[in-house]
Amino acid sequence: MIVMALHIGNNRCSKSKGGEPCISVCKKAQPIGEGFINKIYICKRCRGELILKYHIQDLECPLSLSGKHDWEKEENLSFQQTWKGQHIEDLERCSSCCAERRYSYFRAIPYNPHR
Repeated sequence: MIVMALHIGNNRCSKSKGGEPCISVCKKAQPIGEGFINKIYICKRCRGELILKYHIQDLECPLSLSGKHDWEKEENLSFQQTWKGQHIEDLERCSSCCAERRYSYFRAIPYNPHR
């Protein structure tokens, strides 16, 4: 099972007293050509290494450790203030693969009884 940048194995961890499986953290993602990527996972307890091979089409962002885009706000494209809230549109960029997206959202202003 893979959750974000963690991999929970099927085998028993050698350092686990209760017989729990290895919990590995992704340390490196290496492109190996022909549309495949090697991801190197290291167990948090026993420091055992696990190398998994993924196809690029199976991942949302093949260069990030988690397999998903790491969106960071690049700039604010528009901002509109109304009496009910704020309409905001931002330009976001993935820090791993430099993909861009426009993200718009509405931030509501809570009711102020002293107004």
